[in-house]
Amino acid sequence: MSNSVKEGGGGLYYAVNHHGELTSLYQLTMDELRQIKSDTFHCPNCHERLLIRAGPKVAPHFAHFPKSNCVLYKGESVAHEAGKWDLYHWMKRQSYNVELEVYVKEIQQRPDILLTFREKKIALEYQCSAISIKEITKRNQAYLKEGIFPLWILGINHLKQQSHRNFLLNDFLRSFLYYFNDHFHLYFYDPDRKQMIVLSNLHYTGKPFVYGIVNDYPLPSFKFPQLFNSKKSSLKYPLTHSWEKLLYNYRTRYKAKVSSLEYQFRQYVYLNGHHFSLIPSVCYLPVPGQLSLNMKPYIWQTRLLMDHFMKKSVGEIGQFPSIFTPPTINQYQVDVTMQYVNLLDGLGVLKKINQNQWVKKKDIIFHQNMKNALEDDKNLINQLKKFTKNS
Repeated sequence: MSNSVKEGGGGLYYAVNHHGELTSLYQLTMDELRQIKSDTFHCPNCHERLLIRAGPKVAPHFAHFPKSNCVLYKGESVAHEAGKWDLYHWMKRQSYNVELEVYVKEIQQRPDILLTFREKKIALEYQCSAISIKEITKRNQAYLKEGIFPLWILGINHLKQQSHRNFLLNDFLRSFLYYFNDHFHLYFYDPDRKQMIVLSNLHYTGKPFVYGIVNDYPLPSFKFPQLFNSKKSSLKYPLTHSWEKLLYNYRTRYKAKVSSLEYQFRQYVYLNGHHFSLIPSVCYLPVPGQLSLNMKPYIWQTRLLMDHFMKKSVGEIGQFPSIFTPPTINQYQVDVTMQYVNLLDGLGVLKKINQNQWVKKKDIIFHQNMKNALEDDKNLINQLKKFTKNS
């Protein structure tokens, strides 16, 4: 094998030396680099032997030989390596006890960074590539079982912005949600700009987008605890230009091709003698925890009312079953059923008695035609504006 290294191959900031220790070239002088060039170093990912590259115009780094099969050599994780190294030194400068690529034998996991913070272990994973949701869940469960808190910071390539405050939230990103200070968060890091990006105050605005606030923080001046200290914004939920539009589109735009879940929902409504476009307006309410569900709001809300509310008499006591929502990484589980009950209470549809029961205050029926449905939608939006303002 030739001793040359392919130009443009993925450079590594650290390697494993002959003692099995992670070694970096950080802050070494040219004389020191020349002295260790003959030593043996291996890739922590594929375990192949590495070379040291350094020069007047080349930042010191480890490199693979040509024809290597390692994904790092192919350049697929260059951004990952740079970001991981930045985050490691960022926490080092704050005097935290951090270890890079340490192997946790009990769960056979090797987090990018293992941090001890206020006597708690935190596994920081800097995720640039796409991995399966099954793998994310598996790692989280293993960490939590071992008493280690998993903290995922995503590569900036995963942050997709549709407009000023609208962002993509697919199933992959939903797997990395955190819930702190009464709202949802996602974390990103941009190694090129050296900035931590916190996406917070997230609200559902129609799959696959969410409404939120993005804050950029220069890494050198940003402190680790600030990741968890963001305050809930006073910005009101965008009912006027978001939810009203969603409801109108649902009423007036027919989609021939729908998911199997929505097809089953339409069939269920048909079999009960109604058309899905004429559902009661209160079957499409802006519940804060909606973004944690991979199910459209009108499907589960209509089913709840049809199965557990409409057949009851006014004054009769009832309750809704809980709808399962997957917990966030920090184990917060949204109770969307209770959020829905609270909204129905505020709109005068029912009266909440306690955490599990309510009294029906008025009948809710399907609309007979589109004109009446659209009029009722407008009245509902006005009610919601007053209710959220008073809340």
